[in-house]
Formats: sequence, structure tokens, C-alpha cells
Amino acid sequence: MEIKLQDICFTYKRGDVNILDMINFKIYPSKVTGIIGANGSGKTTLLEIISALKIPSKGKLSIDNIIVNRRSSYEDKKKAKKLIGYLPQNIEKHFCCDTIKNDLNYFLDALGVSYEDLDIRIKNIFEILNLDEDILNRDPFSLSSGQLRQVALSFILVYNPSIIILDEPTVGLDLVGKQKLLNLLTKIKKLYCKTIVIASQDLDFINSVADNIVALKEGKVIRSGKKEELISDVNFLREIGVSIPQMALFSNFAYCEKNIKLGYYADINDLVKDILRKR
Repeated sequence: MEIKLQDICFTYKRGDVNILDMINFKIYPSKVTGIIGANGSGKTTLLEIISALKIPSKGKLSIDNIIVNRRSSYEDKKKAKKLIGYLPQNIEKHFCCDTIKNDLNYFLDALGVSYEDLDIRIKNIFEILNLDEDILNRDPFSLSSGQLRQVALSFILVYNPSIIILDEPTVGLDLVGKQKLLNLLTKIKKLYCKTIVIASQDLDFINSVADNIVALKEGKVIRSGKKEELISDVNFLREIGVSIPQMALFSNFAYCEKNIKLGYYADINDLVKDILRKR
């Protein structure tokens, strides 16, 4: 499912400086697009625009043949929202019931959907995420931040939208949790052809999962393209104030200090193999 952003600007109040300014790019179907940028660059606002939770002050969002702008009908906005599963950065405030199961029912009711096979859906998704079904009876606020994030992601997967949008999904996850999330997203992309958008400052994670990257600075897209091109450009990453993936740092060091050109890698095993070949 293709998404286009055309001349999008966003501000909360007329006359204020734009939080997003003339945003133009395309999100390709069945691909993972990473949104990168320093704190305050506009990543979360951009995700809320793509999710149709915020309406552009100017310009338009296109999701296939659905247009979302200031003139869109309520029905078109509703159609756009139903295509998307959005996992916000601050998930705690989205839990309001006394049990996880009640929160899941509330989430699905808000979307206006019901499933005869809901228990089967839950069982399958919980198995994929390695979550114990007993967690459904627990108070959300008895869980850790990482567990809550996994549970919130399970809600989205139970809903099964065409587009999955994640804001800082690795926050609160340890290395094992990050690897599980990476494996899950890779599986979702390959098996179910989902369009996935991830905003994150964890560029090691983005490097592992994304196909394309959009870089933001002060509310503007300053560069976009294949991840290999952007991740390999260490000077550019420093310029926009984001962390540099460890493999990119190592490759840059090998070239600058030892005159060894290693190229781009998304996987440490491939990097080690190449080093051994060049010995």
C-alpha cells in the first residue's frame, strides 16, 4: 500500500512556525521505511500525520486512492485511520482499563471492529511475540515498559492493519527484546507484505530492519533514499545529530585509519566474513 506526502506543512496555530515544512516523499508498499532525526526534528508529528491522527495544515496525504487534507470528509479520514496500526512512543497513557484483555476490547471497539475468531487471533499473536496468555488478566500498570510495548504491539497485530507505524519501538527493550522485535518485523514484512514505518533514534535497529530512510532536520526532509546510502554517510549522520550505527563507525574507522574499504553492512556476520576475506 503506497503512501505519498505532498507539500505537507503542519502547525498548531496560524502564524506559528511550521513544525513540519513542505514535506514531500513516498513510502513504498511492502517495505520498511525508517524516519530518523534528532529530538525535536518532527518525527512524532510526521508519524501522526501519516496515521491520519493529525490533519496537515497544508498539502495532502494519499494512501492509495484515499486523500487526507483539510477538505477531506469525515468518512475518508476514518477509512485512512482503519488501514493503519499506530504504536505511539508514550504507550502508558493509552492503557485505561483494569486488565489487558479489557484494554484490547476497548481498542477494537474504538476501531469499530469485532472478530468471531478473536481468541484464536490472540493465541497466534501471543505465540509469535512469546507472550503468556495469562498476561491478559493482569493490570497493565503491573507490567514493565518493555512488556507494555510488546502488549501494545500485540493489539496492532491482532487488528491486522495494512500499514504498521511504530514510534521509538525499541525504548525499554534489552538486546534480546530488540532482536525479537527485529525478527518479528522481518517476518511480518516477508510473510504478510505489510508496509511498515518506524521512527527511531536507535540507528543500529533502523540499519537492521529498514529498506529506505527519510532524514528530518528542524521539520524538513533533508535527505531520503536507500538505507545503504544514508547509513554509510557518517558525516551526514553527525550533521543531523543522530547516533551512528556501530558497523558504520567501524567501516569508517577501517577506511580512514587503515585504508581498508569495507563498504556497507547491515549484519555483523557479513562484516566479519568480509574482513576475513580481505586478510
